[in-house]
Amino acid sequence: MHRKHMNARRLTVLLVCVCIAAAFLASDWFMLSHAGHDCTGEHCPICAHMHAVENLLRQLYMAGIAAPVVLLCLPASFASACRDGARGGLVTPVALKVRMDY
Repeated sequence: MHRKHMNARRLTVLLVCVCIAAAFLASDWFMLSHAGHDCTGEHCPICAHMHAVENLLRQLYMAGIAAPVVLLCLPASFASACRDGARGGLVTPVALKVRMDY
């Protein structure tokens, strides 16, 4: 059962990575193919789509920068929480035996 769960999880992660890569490729293709379009003015739908694609790429880029930072900081914060906790666990009101029924 555990192996089946891990295979499903790996498949899900692989599909998410493929979707992100497809979003990058499709948005790059769209930006390149419509870069020299004839703009109709203020309410140009192609310009609106290009701004949306630009925002998508900016968000994906920032997520790509933030993910390694979070992954590097997570073990350090978990280690400090375990070190400070009671009996090697996290610091919780139950672990500190705090009464909240006053």
